[in-house]
Amino acid sequence: MAETPSSLPKPLDDSPQSVRYFAPEKLRFWRTPGGVLRLEVEGEFSCVKVVVARAFPLSHSGEYISLRDGNKKELGMLRSLRGASKETHRILTEELDRRYFLPQIERIENIRERFGIAEWDVVTSRGPRAFVTKHLHDSVTEVEPGRYLIKDVDDNRYEVRDLAQVEQTGGRPLSELL
Repeated sequence: MAETPSSLPKPLDDSPQSVRYFAPEKLRFWRTPGGVLRLEVEGEFSCVKVVVARAFPLSHSGEYISLRDGNKKELGMLRSLRGASKETHRILTEELDRRYFLPQIERIENIRERFGIAEWDVVTSRGPRAFVTKHLHDSVTEVEPGRYLIKDVDDNRYEVRDLAQVEQTGGRPLSELL
């Protein structure tokens, strides 16, 4: 079934608050040889380019997944991946992991702060990393007590899930720097 304006899903009404929720078992995703994500909603429509995004990437990362067309117009939402086929689950998990790449800081080996610049040496869930942040108060955000997001000068993001559980082996403790 080809994508045409009349075959795209309609919200329940035209209000901006109206959201269409898809049943995960009705969705089939696949990638073209060029890597473009495609979608077919059983018996309704197909979309030649799909973008997936988390509505709540930090607090509900496995729920409320937005499905958008190539123009970033929302087609609808998935409440969760429960009930999705193994293939759909795999493809969407890969796509979301790629979009929301967020290594977890497991150990802070050193933080050196000079002239408003902090140089970090850390061990993450993806291996050792060295990165630089400007102005710690602008680069480090406390999401909830003890949980931090850190954004480096290259816009890479890192997460400290629980500062009390992160070993710090050198430099001033992060809790003192904040």
